[in-house]
Amino acid sequence: MAKFLLYGLFFFLGVTLSCPAQTADTPTPPRLAYLLLAKPGKLPRFRFYKGDRITFRVKNDTYFYSGPITDIKDGAFYFQQSRIPLEWVAEIKMKNHTSGRKAVGFLSYLLQGTGALFTLVGGINYFATPDYRDDAKFTMGAALSTFAVGKAMTLSQKRKYEINKKWQLKVIEMY
Repeated sequence: MAKFLLYGLFFFLGVTLSCPAQTADTPTPPRLAYLLLAKPGKLPRFRFYKGDRITFRVKNDTYFYSGPITDIKDGAFYFQQSRIPLEWVAEIKMKNHTSGRKAVGFLSYLLQGTGALFTLVGGINYFATPDYRDDAKFTMGAALSTFAVGKAMTLSQKRKYEINKKWQLKVIEMY
């Protein structure tokens, strides 16, 4: 019995020691790099990976550029075949990243549509029924308020983060 255990041990050690784990010509593993938008010392952090859509503004420019990130390396990201150093980025615009984002987006469009529809109904009632103009004014006022709430919810979905001491943009590379 001990003889077979000894043979098994020699066989196991012979196989494991003779197989090289990694040779010199093995290619290096691919690196993972991403852009990190963060407040120093605070919890809110947003990551942008290769292929993610980004909307940003360059310093001394008023136009926002938007599109997918094609590559991230050496303190810059590549966007539409152009190298954009992080020092050039002045502001990043993103959609709200909270968990109820889809519900709030749907509700905002629903309120805007309802408000627009009832404003039209109130306007028609104002001109069609002269005896009930006060009711039509009330309907239009409530409908315009509903539309305004929906529009405010839509505008709250997009956030702008100005790159300065408060928000910093960095390239993080992991190997």
